[in-house]
Amino acid sequence: MLQAAREGYFTYPRGVALPQPVASVTVDASRNYLFVDLTPGAAIGGRVTDPQGRPLHGVQMSAMELQYREGRPAFGVGSLPKPTDDRGEFRLFWFPPGEYYLRAEYSSDQNNLARKSYYPGTVDSSSATTLLVRGGESLDNLNFVIPAASSVRVSGQVAPDVLGPVTGLVKTFYLLPLDGRPLERYPLEFTNMLAPSISEAGPFPFAIDLRGVAPGLYDLAPFYMDRSNAYHSGRTRIEIRDENIENITAIITPNVAVSGRIIMEGENAFQGFSALQLQLRANDTAVPLMSRTSFAKIEPDGAFVIPDIFEGRYQLYFSAAARTSDLYVSEIRQGGQDIRNEGTVDVRGSMPPLEIRIRAGAGTIRGNVEGPGGVIASQVDVVLVPQIPFRENTLFYDRTTTSETGEFKFEDIAPGEYKVFAFGQLPDTAEQNARFIARYETLGQIATVKSRMTTELRVRLVR
Repeated sequence: MLQAAREGYFTYPRGVALPQPVASVTVDASRNYLFVDLTPGAAIGGRVTDPQGRPLHGVQMSAMELQYREGRPAFGVGSLPKPTDDRGEFRLFWFPPGEYYLRAEYSSDQNNLARKSYYPGTVDSSSATTLLVRGGESLDNLNFVIPAASSVRVSGQVAPDVLGPVTGLVKTFYLLPLDGRPLERYPLEFTNMLAPSISEAGPFPFAIDLRGVAPGLYDLAPFYMDRSNAYHSGRTRIEIRDENIENITAIITPNVAVSGRIIMEGENAFQGFSALQLQLRANDTAVPLMSRTSFAKIEPDGAFVIPDIFEGRYQLYFSAAARTSDLYVSEIRQGGQDIRNEGTVDVRGSMPPLEIRIRAGAGTIRGNVEGPGGVIASQVDVVLVPQIPFRENTLFYDRTTTSETGEFKFEDIAPGEYKVFAFGQLPDTAEQNARFIARYETLGQIATVKSRMTTELRVRLVR
């Protein structure tokens, strides 16, 4: 295997490892060289000022790659942060081509400017403009104005929503946005400015300073670890405007144990559930350490429990080992409600048990991808997207990569209607984002999956 590297250049696609094998080369007296294509890095540059046009020195600038996390837009790692110079100028370079957000972080306490803002100059990341830069391209002369930002103080008390002690001091609070803005790598974290007295039962007073936070709806989540090293939190809905919020009771709710039963239906016998894995993943913006639950402990009769879950909305994730392939989820119920379409589990203290029905007889999709002119499209991403109304349920999505001969295969697919898309390279879970996939809706290949049958497809590469 031969691999090439050069500072400021990237292998295809976008800096990931070259496919295996890279190339087969016969070395003889007539051939002693090989061309390896490298993609040159991109660059972004410009000037940062305050609203009066005065240059700002020492502003940390970074380009963050547009990514997706469980289908939601998210800020990914792009360039390393670099400070502006005495003229307010900056230049970020040698990062892979792609789509980026530009962020400014300003730590000065001598003015009322936002501590964190996004290009072209907003504290609201949902209003940020994305920048598309291609390999070798440099976007220069960008004007970034850091906006003025007021400080909002939120104060009140922390208390449990049921009788019982909060056995620990609550020092940390998270602010979780509810308006679909891009996810941060870490949620907004604030420290209690008050020094609560030690008490077994609370309530504890708190006050936090929210400087430069965009107006909107949020969940305020106190977070602490008790004396047994168990984590606790809760969600209290607040609306941030331009005035202080007082006398808030920030609730801490008991952790929830989600229980239920997996039922195997159909004519095929099935012995044991040890090869099945069941997990919940947060559907809302989550506090650290709680975006995914532990895997369920499944008993021989299919009964299961997932302990210590924070209240909120979650998506169900299910997988089976190869020896139990051919299985698919045919029904999901929470209480008497069928939630299979959206797949969202509402976790609350008094929630009814889940009932998950699994059936044998999944289908298969097999095919190949053609690029322009009918050429073989190898090492490209192929995604399986359910038809509406199943697009909110991540169980019905799948993804694979074509072989060297342009072939792909999806197995263990629930019978139904789907679309298959092929992309040169696709960010993880981007196909689960409604806005993203809507751009290419007419370019997907329709597939009808039937029980225990294989559907053959020829898919064209999206350009």
